[in-house]
Amino acid sequence: MRFLVFCVLAAALIGACGDVVKTDVQLARCTNGIDDEGPPDGVMDCDDPQCADITTCVPTTDERAGIVVEENEPCPEGFEGGETLIHRGLQPGTCEGCGCDVGTTTCSAKVWLYADQNACNSDVGLSGGTVLGFEIDNTCTTNPIYYSAPGGLRVDITATGTCASTGTPIPAAADWTATKKFCRVSLVGNGCAADHACVPKTETAVAQCALVDGPDACAGFGMTDTEWYTGVDDQRTCGACFCNAVGGDCNNVHLEVGSDYSCGDHGVNVGDNAKKCFGAFPDAAPYSPDVRLVGEASPAAGCTATSTPSGTITPTGQQTLCCMPM
Repeated sequence: MRFLVFCVLAAALIGACGDVVKTDVQLARCTNGIDDEGPPDGVMDCDDPQCADITTCVPTTDERAGIVVEENEPCPEGFEGGETLIHRGLQPGTCEGCGCDVGTTTCSAKVWLYADQNACNSDVGLSGGTVLGFEIDNTCTTNPIYYSAPGGLRVDITATGTCASTGTPIPAAADWTATKKFCRVSLVGNGCAADHACVPKTETAVAQCALVDGPDACAGFGMTDTEWYTGVDDQRTCGACFCNAVGGDCNNVHLEVGSDYSCGDHGVNVGDNAKKCFGAFPDAAPYSPDVRLVGEASPAAGCTATSTPSGTITPTGQQTLCCMPM
């Protein structure tokens, strides 16, 4: 019996045990429906003053009475009549199971052409000039981009990382913002009014409660909370995996400007001249130039993979938690 050894030692030291000490025997006598708590006095259990410190009446039936504890906490003595996990705040969740492999990084460029270098220098917003109707890559263009010596040009080189998706997506397990455990009373006595249950008091400050299926008014209780559930109806599916490359750049790639249907005579370094006017060519201004990108792109550092969920997930098994003020 709990506390019995402590009580004996306390009696030896100070001469007696306090009335608030609750032993297994005392609790059993105060919740058995028999007038055996002490000398027969015609009252029993919750109606007997000798049980006042360890029992109380709650306005509910035996099947509903209990207390709420944390999800991983054991049910205390007197409340071992069954456990029910209750949840609130259902989270939609995502899809899991997708992976990805990093691929190559490619570079492409837009080119703006200007009749003279002054027009090129002043077009800082890239709103003037003549924009080529196609993007430039590492292949030499079939035709020149300009049929004379251009007065200037601007170039904007963009990196595009690639990746390959892997895996089979499935909906992630349902999650909740809160999960508690309802412990039903296992020791029930008499001595209470109709529609009330005589139950043990807990050794720590925990509210006496009742758990009711569906929405309920919780008559006689101080708190009513209908937003608890015991399960979910999961109708979610996941779309195909897709991925995005992370990182990668074209810092080592530049635009090569040729002349007379030939690539490779002049270079525009993207590190110094991206979106900046380039008009002072190293040699004579190129005539009827072709262009291409030259250099190696830096690969992506990694990739992220995901899948888009569809369908619905809804809570089921609505419960109302009714509790007495503490």
